[in-house]
Amino acid sequence: MAIDSFNKLMKDVENKRNKSMSSVSKKVRKLYKDIANDYLKELSRANKNSLRERYLEDSIKYLQQRYDAIGEKLEAEIASNIDIIIKETTDTQLSFFSSLCVDLKPHFTDMFTKIHEDVLRDVISGEMYKDKINLSKRIWKDIDKTKGDLEYVLSRGLAEKKGTYEIAKDLEKYVNPKVKKDYEWSKIYPKSKKTIDYNAYRLANTYINHAYQYAAKKSCSKNPYITGMKWLSGHGSRVCPICSDRDGQIYLPKDIPLDHANGRCSFTYVTEKDLEDIGAELRSWIDGEENEKLDNWFKKYGIEFLNNDKDVDKWEGEEYNESNTDVEKFIRKDFSKMGRYYKKCSDSLTRKWYKWNDENIPNLIDNYESMELQAKQAHRLRNIYRTHARELMKDQELRKKLDKEKPNISFEDLVDSKMKRKNKSREEAIEDILKTATKTNQEVNKSLGLE
Repeated sequence: MAIDSFNKLMKDVENKRNKSMSSVSKKVRKLYKDIANDYLKELSRANKNSLRERYLEDSIKYLQQRYDAIGEKLEAEIASNIDIIIKETTDTQLSFFSSLCVDLKPHFTDMFTKIHEDVLRDVISGEMYKDKINLSKRIWKDIDKTKGDLEYVLSRGLAEKKGTYEIAKDLEKYVNPKVKKDYEWSKIYPKSKKTIDYNAYRLANTYINHAYQYAAKKSCSKNPYITGMKWLSGHGSRVCPICSDRDGQIYLPKDIPLDHANGRCSFTYVTEKDLEDIGAELRSWIDGEENEKLDNWFKKYGIEFLNNDKDVDKWEGEEYNESNTDVEKFIRKDFSKMGRYYKKCSDSLTRKWYKWNDENIPNLIDNYESMELQAKQAHRLRNIYRTHARELMKDQELRKKLDKEKPNISFEDLVDSKMKRKNKSREEAIEDILKTATKTNQEVNKSLGLE
């Protein structure tokens, strides 16, 4: 049966989801554990009889910088894993149909590319959630809570007349994910986290799982042969009542809910046709035979993958005619609406898009924020535009080379690099990041005739 083959393929994607969740959880725990170990080493070298409040303030500032670095790494790690699992999910659907009929119409195959892009945007932006809060805000809310807790431990410790060394040991206890916070801790620091890394890996697991489930939901909703999705819960003692009630229920793809936070429930897929019938039906439709179901599917979904937008370039087969491209409109396009240009643009056109967006960064950052926050905003936008530009490149071999030789780096790594290369203070390096965020490589621009 076709559905058995499809379920096996999707089970493989689900296993990749599980591995991704486990891998990211381990990385997150290690990041927090490394900070705890480093602080423990630093504190062990201090003379507990001569510690002053300034030592605590410096320690907190150091720890806050380390957690900022975790925030950046976590944001990049989650986004990368989300992108991968969404692509695995949509590519699996496409490979299944391609195996049934190798001559699928371009708009049929383009559908899965666009679903990948749409789902990725909805997941990262928070559009798939009722509160519409994006991934970045969720991550930095947790990081800010951690940084605030450090100051909270200091202020509460001082209010409780604790000694400097005793407060330093409390900070050590707070930053260590392995140390249990007992009743006495809860009495003195009731508003602090009990486990410092829990929210971080819970957030990572939830987003990766929801990315997989949302991609499956969206792709199956536009799949003319999937009529239902069956919810499968675990059957251990830890299964929650919600998942237990959902177990075995068959939902229309558009109606299936997302799992709860930190969940790992799965689906199987329902169709009314077997492998041979689906292949024969697709083959006949491609050969021109009328098919009410596929024709209706095309009217509902397929038309959006053809050129019905007056603001985009016309297609010629699988390629667009770049010579007729309105460059001024092209460079201002939102990447989420550029599916038809994906991996099809010349180096020159790609560079024009990247250069314009890079130079537009000052219009997108909050000038009322501190210099450091403005620099972080500019840095994040530049990394995003760099990645998006590489997605547009027709020469994907060059793109792989660029990813390897000139990868995006974290804000803290860039600060450290500028401090070392340009002999700058941290403040000067941050200012330099903000000033140079809109500057693109002149040699590359000249080689492509842009300067």
